[in-house]
Amino acid sequence: MNNSKNFLIASLITLLFSTPYSWADTIKLKDGRVIKCDFFREEGTVVRYWIGDSILTVSRDKIESLERDKEKGEDLKAFPNQPNNNSDNNSDNNLDTSKPTKLRPIPRFPIVRTIEGNSNMEAVEKLEAELKNDPTDKTKIASLVKTLNIVAFTEQQAGNLDKAKELLNRALSLKEDHIDTLLGLSNINLQEGRYREVVQHSSKILSIDDKNQLGYYFLGSAYYYLNEIQKAVDTWRTGLKLGDNGLIKDALTKAEKELSVSRDFSNERSRFFNLVLEGGSNNLELENQLLITLEASYSQLKRQFNYEPKERINAVFYTKQTFSDITRAPSWAGAVNDGKLRVPVGGLNQINTELSKTITHELAHSFVYFKARGKCPTWLNEGIAQLVEGDSARQYYRQLASLVAQNPSFNLKNLSGSFIRFSPEQAQVAYQYSLAAVELLSERGINITINVLSELAQNSDIDQALSRHTRFRSLNEFEQELKQRLIN
Repeated sequence: MNNSKNFLIASLITLLFSTPYSWADTIKLKDGRVIKCDFFREEGTVVRYWIGDSILTVSRDKIESLERDKEKGEDLKAFPNQPNNNSDNNSDNNLDTSKPTKLRPIPRFPIVRTIEGNSNMEAVEKLEAELKNDPTDKTKIASLVKTLNIVAFTEQQAGNLDKAKELLNRALSLKEDHIDTLLGLSNINLQEGRYREVVQHSSKILSIDDKNQLGYYFLGSAYYYLNEIQKAVDTWRTGLKLGDNGLIKDALTKAEKELSVSRDFSNERSRFFNLVLEGGSNNLELENQLLITLEASYSQLKRQFNYEPKERINAVFYTKQTFSDITRAPSWAGAVNDGKLRVPVGGLNQINTELSKTITHELAHSFVYFKARGKCPTWLNEGIAQLVEGDSARQYYRQLASLVAQNPSFNLKNLSGSFIRFSPEQAQVAYQYSLAAVELLSERGINITINVLSELAQNSDIDQALSRHTRFRSLNEFEQELKQRLIN
């Protein structure tokens, strides 16, 4: 193989996955729910746990198991037993990297609120019973609303968004102008892509308190993803006048860059997309082809996922250096999905096969994100996107088997976080292993994998999602068969 297009995996991925991953402690409840927390402590008949500034408790008799993830598995580290860098004879350790590598981070909306207090569902039930006896007692109403918010925040952190929304809506029905409740709903709706609902809730927040910076953050974010960039910039600028805020400042910087070059872009709308093309007014044929390709990919993914996003998807195509300036992606990135599809098209005048596949791949990330409500591990996300664009890792099975056998720390758990820190060579290995995993998961049809995403949307525990929808009882069991598949 030509050394300019190939690499020795074991020798070139020194320091692969060297960035530490922040694991959370896990409380598994008997009713199937899972709580991810910063730390837990057993105290007699209860377990006390911390999520940010919140301190909460759960009865010990409701707990199935307690796990400290920092005590499980190996830390990510450099691979041992690396062969000589100059060896050209170990063909099993060569992967073809002639295909451009793509960077596909998916947005993770930060948790920007903390609830002070200590409560759980037992407290909710007790307060609701008390309120029934005196439904107009404002003190009891206020106490119940606060408690509902605390428990909703806990459910949200555990990944149970439906339960969290139910609790918040119960709180809102008791006190429609409660800011914490409106902030909680804004946060969840932003994660789910329900941007118009975010506008509704955050606008109400600001009508009650025009100095609430989180209200400005959420409102600006909703405008940004609705592709109303000027409104987003104006909103975030107003929010920053109240004081320094890192979330708003970072968002504003990015939006201002987009706004400054917006005169060079044309805009088109279809039923499913906001299409933005740099220099589009001078290339109407390419603009039309892009829209047709987006629509075709959307229809394909809608069938495969049995789902479609709630709002139009923003797709931005760059013909100049603007892609790198806006995204700040590594030089090897072929495309980015940060809540908007961002694809550099260079000097292309028409769609080619590679660009068509890239569009399908990036669009798949949006479907995965919303289907799993942002709780899909990166290896599964990347594997699905590659599978639906028509790729296969089968030609790399032997090489991957050799790598995995030599390096126990190379595993799916350690590929759950972002690939953004990887070099091109490192990323290529991670992508191919992820694709091999999803090929196994989808051996009886991609609908099985989609069912796993649906389960993750309700509960972020990958072990539970696999055990409920596949023949595998855990991620570890799944990966053991994956390793055997690579060998055979």
